[in-house]
Amino acid sequence: MYPFSEGCFAVRNAWYVAAFSHEVTREPMERWFLDEPVVLFRTEAGTAVALAGRCPHRQYPMAAGRLEGDILVCGYHGIAFAADGRCTRIPTQDRVPAAFGLRAYPLVEKWKWLWIWTGDPDKADESLIPDHAAIGLRDAPGANGELSVPLSHNHVGGRYQLLHDNLLDLSHLAFLHSSSIGMEAIATTSDEVTSGDRWLRSARHVRDADSSPWIRARYGVAKVDFVIDFTFHMPALHVGLNRTSISADAAERAGEVIRDSIVYHAVTPARRHSAHYFFATTINAPATSEEAMAPIAAGIAKVIEEDIFATEEIERMIPADRPLRDLMTAGDVAVVKGRRMLESMMKAERG
Repeated sequence: MYPFSEGCFAVRNAWYVAAFSHEVTREPMERWFLDEPVVLFRTEAGTAVALAGRCPHRQYPMAAGRLEGDILVCGYHGIAFAADGRCTRIPTQDRVPAAFGLRAYPLVEKWKWLWIWTGDPDKADESLIPDHAAIGLRDAPGANGELSVPLSHNHVGGRYQLLHDNLLDLSHLAFLHSSSIGMEAIATTSDEVTSGDRWLRSARHVRDADSSPWIRARYGVAKVDFVIDFTFHMPALHVGLNRTSISADAAERAGEVIRDSIVYHAVTPARRHSAHYFFATTINAPATSEEAMAPIAAGIAKVIEEDIFATEEIERMIPADRPLRDLMTAGDVAVVKGRRMLESMMKAERG
């Protein structure tokens, strides 16, 4: 499936963000992951559960059922399932066949995310989830006001790799986001691309550039030095350092950091032509409160909307009846490498 070879869709033996913690409650909720429906809910003890979302009897959506204690009851014919997926009752018969169960997906709650394992459950190694402390996610505000905040989940009407491509080629910031965070120098400054086992990094260091409209409006600064350093933890999470300083060549306050944040873009395949897009951030400087996040969150939401617009418009342009070939530029090193690494992971799973 474009942009991959025929037969390649997504990496299955991997952890993906399924939801923010606050989204999953005692009310069963349906989400699709890698073209399969999943029902999410919490037990009475508060443990999050992920089960296959179709009843094996007539394929009725399990999220349209109800919870009786920790038993999920199908809303169509009353067939009941325990939190581990075992069928506990079939009203029309006394015997419960062993095959009458729901797949239970490994689910791990870390920080304010729920991570789901979509492949072979015997290979569900929690150490493959990016180390949250190492990437700057905080469970509580730091001494200097550092704050990690979950901001948005969007269901995007475009295949997931379009979002990955968007995040691997940040030269688009200068144009798609020209009215907010964009600076032309981001496009004209080459990125340094490095990679390792299941990770890919793209870093730009911009010096003495015209500041973005957002920085000018908020801080009144005309010339800045800017670092944008993104690491893709394959296949699900992009972690980006954004640091803006007053230009080292400025007459006053040279080199002073005015904006320092880490952003987290989690991309999870939903169906063949749709994806889940989760966004969170850690603000490091200046000190930030929950209340002060409101205007920042509003600005970020506008940027995310522009990325979603681009993704869905590209999806609309992709022909369904013939292969498509992209013509690449010098700015596409990370995009090409990212696609190749993901496809290599898919083919390795297929053996």
